[in-house]
Amino acid sequence: MHIIIADSWEGPDNYCSDKCSPVFIKNFIVSVTCDQKTVNIWEPNSILDSRISLVAHKRKINALAVSPKNQNFICTCSDDKIVLWKVNCMSSSDTCTDGNASPVGVTFAFDSGYVDYCTFSWNDEWLALCRENEILIIKIKWSEDSDKNFDVSHHGTVETNSGSGNLCAFSPWNCEIIVTTEDSSYFKVWNILTMNLLYKSPKIGMYSITHCSFANSPPYLLLGTNGGIVSIFSFNENNIPKCLMNVNVNKAFSISEECLGCGEADHYLKQKRSNESVELKSECGEIGCFVFGVYLFKREMQLFNKEARDDTSENISISSFLSCSDQTLKSILYPNALIAVCCNLGIALYNCNSWECEAVLKTLDMFPPSTLPSKSLPLISFLVIGGDSLDNFFCLVKMSPSHSKILILKLQALEENFKDIKLTKGTVDSNQGKSVIPLETVRKSSPLRYQMSSHLSAQASPYTSKELKKKSSGYGKTSRTQMFFPVINKKNQNKNSTGGSQKQLKSSKSFIEHISDQSISESGPPTKAGLKFCVWETTGTAVQLATAGDGENMACSSTASYICVLKSSDLNPEKGLNLIGHNGPVNSLHYSLNSKWLVSSSFDATAKVWDWRHKKCIINIDSSTAGPKSSENNIRKEGNKNSIAQARFYYMDQFVLTISQDYLELFSHLLHEIDSHQVQDFRTKRISKINVPAQHITCFSAANQFHSYIILCCCSNRSLQVYDMNVQKFVSVLENIHSRPAHHLKQMEGSQFLAHPPGMYNLFLTAAVCDSTKLWDLRSGRCVQKYCQHVNRAYSSGIDISPCGCYVAAGSEDKYVYLYDTRKCSDYLHKLGGLGDIVMDVSFNPRKPMLVAAALNGCITSYTAT
Repeated sequence: MHIIIADSWEGPDNYCSDKCSPVFIKNFIVSVTCDQKTVNIWEPNSILDSRISLVAHKRKINALAVSPKNQNFICTCSDDKIVLWKVNCMSSSDTCTDGNASPVGVTFAFDSGYVDYCTFSWNDEWLALCRENEILIIKIKWSEDSDKNFDVSHHGTVETNSGSGNLCAFSPWNCEIIVTTEDSSYFKVWNILTMNLLYKSPKIGMYSITHCSFANSPPYLLLGTNGGIVSIFSFNENNIPKCLMNVNVNKAFSISEECLGCGEADHYLKQKRSNESVELKSECGEIGCFVFGVYLFKREMQLFNKEARDDTSENISISSFLSCSDQTLKSILYPNALIAVCCNLGIALYNCNSWECEAVLKTLDMFPPSTLPSKSLPLISFLVIGGDSLDNFFCLVKMSPSHSKILILKLQALEENFKDIKLTKGTVDSNQGKSVIPLETVRKSSPLRYQMSSHLSAQASPYTSKELKKKSSGYGKTSRTQMFFPVINKKNQNKNSTGGSQKQLKSSKSFIEHISDQSISESGPPTKAGLKFCVWETTGTAVQLATAGDGENMACSSTASYICVLKSSDLNPEKGLNLIGHNGPVNSLHYSLNSKWLVSSSFDATAKVWDWRHKKCIINIDSSTAGPKSSENNIRKEGNKNSIAQARFYYMDQFVLTISQDYLELFSHLLHEIDSHQVQDFRTKRISKINVPAQHITCFSAANQFHSYIILCCCSNRSLQVYDMNVQKFVSVLENIHSRPAHHLKQMEGSQFLAHPPGMYNLFLTAAVCDSTKLWDLRSGRCVQKYCQHVNRAYSSGIDISPCGCYVAAGSEDKYVYLYDTRKCSDYLHKLGGLGDIVMDVSFNPRKPMLVAAALNGCITSYTAT
């Protein structure tokens, strides 16, 4: 997204005072003149022909407020009086001209003292006046006959600790709740009916609060400081605020223009600047970031399909746990609201889902270079914006008091082209690494064609030579005695006979029973806690979880050297299977697509593929031999072994991928072509070794539910490397995805029981210690959502995304599992407890609405839909 200047012109002289910032009302601007005794209402498009003057004050006007309900009432405050105005032209489509009857204000207070701030409630029944070290709460009772007749009464006074600079704002969902800022560093929440204090926040920081307002939808409390910090709070049912995010606006303007993108808007700005370098200094020296205002804009619905334009994030119903639509994907990729921050450095737009900066328009780009004093950043008196949408909105900016004129800008926020990408059959993107879905056939030089090669000889065969020595007639795999076994009195078998149909019916019935259960019925997220079982009795156990593709079984491991396989319906470890074979702690688990095999990796420098139903290891990959484990002559010394950090099946079970230090290894096998009951020891062959440009790989992911060429690798340098196995090179890199190296990477693969839109498979999750969990879109290379309510400061807690893509689960160090809704992404949906210790890993069931979580104390529990 980019902000461009569609048009700009100078405003009228002496229309806006430096002491009182103007306010936008629909298509009009309400401003105080430079003499601070008159209020003008005018349109930015036609300045001279549209003006209404409100004259009633003899002293300087210090505060100005507009009613948010229908924006028909204006309150002006000065030392001599407080006047309430009703302007009818604000509710009509007609323009306000000098020919209209001038409104007559109603004065309801004389000699009220210095009022530096005032605000209306969202129902126009309350008025708050900030005066010195107190806030006056005024009750307004409007007459039913006329809006000019009203009764005003002093309801109460809120005492503050600060002498001046108080701010306040009424809650939009409960007009009896007011938030006040005191000492310019913390805020309080009051109930004005009872005049009781509900909440007092800790000190926000070392900066003073310069802006305080509420957004209507979603209902956020927006606070801005003179240090460039914007804090966003949400409120619960008890009117207690909770901080959602702290945004540092300084970082948005510290990025150079070359890093913001290469779109048309950037090219326009660069041409406008004519390659002139302007340092971030003012006439008085280096300048900071002063937040003038924070505004919330609803996302325009033309980004969505026409049939879904009336759908918003607030009215999304709870759909089936195993269902996904295009609207779900659009709700994830496109935020329903954007936050615009106006400061002396410019305008910054932030995504309400990911809290990432979408676009920046610097103050230096607003003014013509010839008007800038000494090519330095001027002192800004105010910068305000207004409008119904980001497609067409206005900006008013005024420089230092020495300049009496204001600059009016008509701005537009343009979307980037990548958000309109559609994967269609037969089209090939110029950048092949930007989609998980394959857009071309497998190349001849690709290692993925290894098992399709016709020259696969017996010596290169991955299984043992003993199993190759079978008696055969030379015409097939069946032995000679079986080929010529006589058949006597064999019954005629008609393909359409009853027996055949029963066999087919039996298979179909099994499939129907497999899918027509609770997973297909309308159900919400899994929130009902089940029984808790202790799998490992030792404390301090780092548990890893993996659920089979059919949803029937799941495997868990810990710092112990064995693996426990449990039934998903009954997590009792006494009824499970123990797989023993590793000599060190197991650090990763992954089921095959057919759920028959399980691959595990360990710190003993081995990766094993298990036939877990028969509790035997059928493939043993040893990193000390740089390939499959073989004779003792090839085994290196123990000190040279590299532990395998992670292993998983790849390319629909045709390969096994492992990571060790700074390289990936691709191994081939033939498990799907021979019976594992007859073969005691399979062999593998290393097909490819990929060196990653980093010190070591922390985690990786590759889709196994479908054929995909893409491998995602999180590295120790905080980057994410995208490797295309088809072209055998790194096609993309995402720098600084977290403040620390990511420890978990979870790709959106769905399940065997539902299909997603193609764009859904390009989503993946990452998590890092001391940072939040982020949801990324591979095509755009940007974070689309951020989840930061859970605690993750020291342990590598697990994350997972539901097969429908609607829910994200994250383990937390406060002994809870946090469940987020990707379609809303404003706050966590549920907070699941019952484990009694730090949650180390979580795993969704691909078949039914079920979530399994494991804790540091070795306990495991499940959550099901209510």
